[in-house]
Amino acid sequence: MGDDVVLREPVRSRRLRRAAELQRRRQHLRTGRQRDLLRVAVAAWRSYARSYDGVSVGFTDPSFAATVSEFHLDAHEVSVARFQKFVAAYPASRPADGTGRNPHDPGDPGWAAAWTASLPVTQADLNAALACDGLTSQGVTDPVRCVSWYVAQAFCIWDGGRLPTEAEWNFAAAGGDQQRVYPWSVPPSATTISASHATYQAAAPTRPGLHGLDVARWGQRDLAGNVWEWTIDYHASPYSTTQCLDCANRTAAANRVIRGGGHSSNASQVIASYRSSAAPATPRAVVGFRCARNPLP
Repeated sequence: MGDDVVLREPVRSRRLRRAAELQRRRQHLRTGRQRDLLRVAVAAWRSYARSYDGVSVGFTDPSFAATVSEFHLDAHEVSVARFQKFVAAYPASRPADGTGRNPHDPGDPGWAAAWTASLPVTQADLNAALACDGLTSQGVTDPVRCVSWYVAQAFCIWDGGRLPTEAEWNFAAAGGDQQRVYPWSVPPSATTISASHATYQAAAPTRPGLHGLDVARWGQRDLAGNVWEWTIDYHASPYSTTQCLDCANRTAAANRVIRGGGHSSNASQVIASYRSSAAPATPRAVVGFRCARNPLP
């Protein structure tokens, strides 16, 4: 009988901890304590065409269909102030092997132990890496830059999420099956863009959420311009013709996909369909990120 108590107690404790964590996350969303998080309220198995709007030159081929399940996406790019909390906890904030998995993607292994070698060793090293490409300081309200793909993924896992897949990011920016030219385009074919919509063709990025006319279908801001944003995927062009069901390109390549354009990009580079790539281990002064999250059970 004593043995029964010993065996049952750890199970009960795990259940209690699980329930407490779910309650904490629900309260976190209800109260809006993390204002950077909005839910991408899409129906399960909603399909659209990747990098397609039917209007922009080079993006009129609807052949590359994708289907994504419900997910959450941060409303804003990760700011310096938010990133500093990760730095303060570093290196204890580095992710454990297998954490940060996307449950919709059976091919997602989560954090790979081998990636840890690509992270800064100490807190001082992490701080030093935030200066790159001539950038020597970053304001606390700015989107954080000079963050490698590995550091961005590590932050998102520490923050309870993960980097979005390219298909998820594109879905949010294009308004899903509305296939918008820009994240704010209403009607979807509208090509209007101005300094009230996005930070583009500018000398430096601006505070996330600054522009009054910059609101995507599900409320995200700065999906066009300001800083390029990391995604999970390795870069390949053109897309694979394999059916994309919650897919991500995990076939190793030199670069990872970045999306959205940056502050120095022109109007044609900040459309929802445009894609580029960058070396994942190299911090860049034009690249930042935002996190995706799995829906609560």
